Amino acid sequence: REVAWAGLASPQAALELFQRANDLAGNGLTAFELAIDRAVDFSVRHIPGNAPPLEGAHPWYVLVEISSGRSAQDARTLMEALLGGAFEDGLVADAAVAGSLAQADAFWRLRESMSDSQKPEGASIKHDISVPVSSIPGFIERAGTQVQRVAPGARLVAFGHMGDGNLHFNVSQPV
Repeated sequence: REVAWAGLASPQAALELFQRANDLAGNGLTAFELAIDRAVDFSVRHIPGNAPPLEGAHPWYVLVEISSGRSAQDARTLMEALLGGAFEDGLVADAAVAGSLAQADAFWRLRESMSDSQKPEGASIKHDISVPVSSIPGFIERAGTQVQRVAPGARLVAFGHMGDGNLHFNVSQPV
């Protein structure tokens, strides 16, 4: 299996990357997780041992896992083709592919600790939403706008299983 984090500008860019990954890897695309920068920041700041997935900051991140029943090299080739093409087209701003099993586990630990990392930030309202994958960018934009209208200063902490159409659409209290 190959595991990578990529930095992107928007949920729409993540959707385009997901479609490419699905077309390229098919059933070998075993995970596609979306996270807003705040979810990554909270997880790095509040969970000991977590580190930023990339050198620079990005508005949105995806964690991609590609597996292959044929060989580890096949999974690596698919990941390199996906990320290489996305870089060339300006879809991905930066990416890091895990260089070891330990690093792949660390990449996943960062994602899996996002829920717990919200606690030190104060009260939050947690929602699990399910929409068609193609509707995720529009949902985030519209719902995020409504959250700010109702609760100015509230902080959106959206992350989750974009590849399944499921997200944790959480809202943390204002600072």
